[in-house]
Amino acid sequence: MIINAKGPASFAEKYIVRSIWDNKFPPGSILPAERELSELIGVTRTTLREVLQRLARDGWLTIQHGKPTRVNNYWETSGLNILETIAELDPDGFPELVDQLLSARSSVSGIYFRGAIRNNPEQAAEALSKLDELEDTAQAYAD
Repeated sequence: MIINAKGPASFAEKYIVRSIWDNKFPPGSILPAERELSELIGVTRTTLREVLQRLARDGWLTIQHGKPTRVNNYWETSGLNILETIAELDPDGFPELVDQLLSARSSVSGIYFRGAIRNNPEQAAEALSKLDELEDTAQAYAD
């Protein structure tokens, strides 16, 4: 595995994320102990702890005091902040990722649509009445 990194923390983060992506550390598995993992990656335990905290914040891992660090199913636990990382990990799969995001957006739209009608029914009705006038272009939908 070739990893381009700017420093030890960046290297450790990319190594762990790539290992999760490649199923070396599959979702649901336990990461090796800090000492073992820091030796494997070649960073200090302090650097590793910082990286693990950052990865936990981003949804890749779950850290609980006194328990081993668990790898999450990042599709379920991560936020939008990992999209760039996923695109870098699998550039060929980027079109599929975009398709999944659009599908998720469609699924969520019912929730905010109901909220719009509940909070301002008049404005929602006005917007719906103008749908036939909407041009079929990306820009029209963005405006």
